[in-house]
Amino acid sequence: MHVYFTPGARADLLRMRKRWAEKARHPEVFDTDISLVLGRLATVPTTGFRARTTKRSVVFRMGTEKSKLHLYYLVDTAKQLVTVLHVWSQLRAGPPKP
Repeated sequence: MHVYFTPGARADLLRMRKRWAEKARHPEVFDTDISLVLGRLATVPTTGFRARTTKRSVVFRMGTEKSKLHLYYLVDTAKQLVTVLHVWSQLRAGPPKP
């Protein structure tokens, strides 16, 4: 499947990557974690946790191992498309608002 980031999710990811590059002891961990989760999203996206279900769609959540991020996303199997809606740090207080 193709993985697409909404503009907001892309901005979140870039902001978090910049912070990791500036402040983390091992900034390469961020890129490794993101690469691993993108590989899983492209191959087995529905194995993520069901974060929210509505009549029209299911929002899934998949986390990174070391950088403690959650990617919230939709899966459109007909279009072979995964749309990442939010990138959220587990270090924040709660989940993103819809």
